[in-house]
Amino acid sequence: MEDIATTIQKIYRGWRQWRWFQQQRKAAIVIQSRVKGYQSRQHYLKQRSAAIMIAAYWRGAVVRKEYRRMQYEAKCLRAVIIIKKYFMGWRVRREYRKKFRSNAGPKVIAFLNRRMQVRYLLKLRSNLPSMSPLDPEWPGSGKMHKQANEDLKHIFVRWRAMKYRQKFDEDTRHRIGEKVSASNLFKDKKEIYPASVGVPFNGDYVSLRNNAKYKRISQNNNDQHIQFSDILVKLNRSNGKAVSQLFVLSTASVQLMDSKTLERKYRIPLQEILSLSVSPFNDGLFALHLNKSNPANKKGDFLFVSERVIEIVTKLFRCIQQATNRAVTVEINNKFPLHFNGSQIQLTYQIIDKSSTRKEPVCKRKGSRFDVVV
Repeated sequence: MEDIATTIQKIYRGWRQWRWFQQQRKAAIVIQSRVKGYQSRQHYLKQRSAAIMIAAYWRGAVVRKEYRRMQYEAKCLRAVIIIKKYFMGWRVRREYRKKFRSNAGPKVIAFLNRRMQVRYLLKLRSNLPSMSPLDPEWPGSGKMHKQANEDLKHIFVRWRAMKYRQKFDEDTRHRIGEKVSASNLFKDKKEIYPASVGVPFNGDYVSLRNNAKYKRISQNNNDQHIQFSDILVKLNRSNGKAVSQLFVLSTASVQLMDSKTLERKYRIPLQEILSLSVSPFNDGLFALHLNKSNPANKKGDFLFVSERVIEIVTKLFRCIQQATNRAVTVEINNKFPLHFNGSQIQLTYQIIDKSSTRKEPVCKRKGSRFDVVV
């Protein structure tokens, strides 16, 4: 029995070991097949990528070579066409030279130039902008007529502006001219100017043109043509004290009168006014600088304060220019010299509050200084 048990155990153990060996062998075969398959796939992919890259480079080289060949053929074709054109032109000129005069070429060129000019002008006539002075449109042109197009645009703009001005009467043109003069004098130079743009320049604010007493007074000195009249403040030369007086500007002079009795205090011919001075601030002070060589002006310059300083200085500028045929100087500065009773005084502005300035400044004289606080 022991031998039989030993034999059975031997056979069972041998079968179990053989079975385990078979399992191990199959596992090794599977692992080897997977590894060899992976390695083969990687090798194949590398070879495929290399083949694709080589084919791409080769095809690119072939295409570039073909492209260069086509470019060369195109250049040769253009050269052939140009040579053919020159040859045909030379042959035609040689054949028909006897049939034309020697000056036919310049005449043909002149005719073509005139034709192009007429064509440009006809096109311009059919595309002219509107007659509004604010219309910035203007038809373009080629390089040949660029300078002429700019000159015609300038001429048209001036002609259109002239036609626009002719629609107004003399008073309206005069008012527009005053506004233009005010813009040239004060735009971007004085703070109070923007507020005066929309305000009309009425001129005679106290209705002095209809005053019978003033008409009798003004006839002797040709002062009946009033340009401006208003009650404003005159500053005394000695202490800067303010005094209200009637300021009258005519085409011949500037007059200071009593506002109630119309008694004349001063009369300054426009020829005696050499220049005007104002500040760049929001105040209404302005100065009249007189001719110092005239003994009648021995008291010196005048200082005034008015909320209508833009209108007064503009009208003074235009009246002096018209009366004397010279352009009067309008100085805009925060300090300027004054001549009082034969001595020179420096007027200087002092700003207390920089955020806003006052239209009615505080004036004080201290010796040779005239301080204006705004």
